[in-house]
Amino acid sequence: MILLRFLGVSALFALVAVFMPGSWMAATHCWLGLGEMPTGPVVEYLARSVSAFYALFGALCLVVASDLERYRPLVRFLGVTFPVMGVVALGSPSLKQQRNPTARSASQWHGLGHRSFLS
Repeated sequence: MILLRFLGVSALFALVAVFMPGSWMAATHCWLGLGEMPTGPVVEYLARSVSAFYALFGALCLVVASDLERYRPLVRFLGVTFPVMGVVALGSPSLKQQRNPTARSASQWHGLGHRSFLS
């Protein structure tokens, strides 16, 4: 229950990216060491859509954590799929590419989060 609540609350922070100005997104992209953010409506749409999806996922975790007995089959499903998603993310080609060995990209930080979750 505590893990679901932690995941739920932390994923809700993605709502910030849904509503933040594009210039803030571009600045964050550079700050994370990913270089200049590509321009175009598809890039911004995908960034906002994925953020909204993470926020929805966070809300789902909070609902499930509110009544574990009622949502037991869903909790089991999430308990199996979270680690599988982590393994898939660790095998992602973006994690294998290193432009600068002294700087970590956002995808590498994301992968580290999955590694610590799986450990």
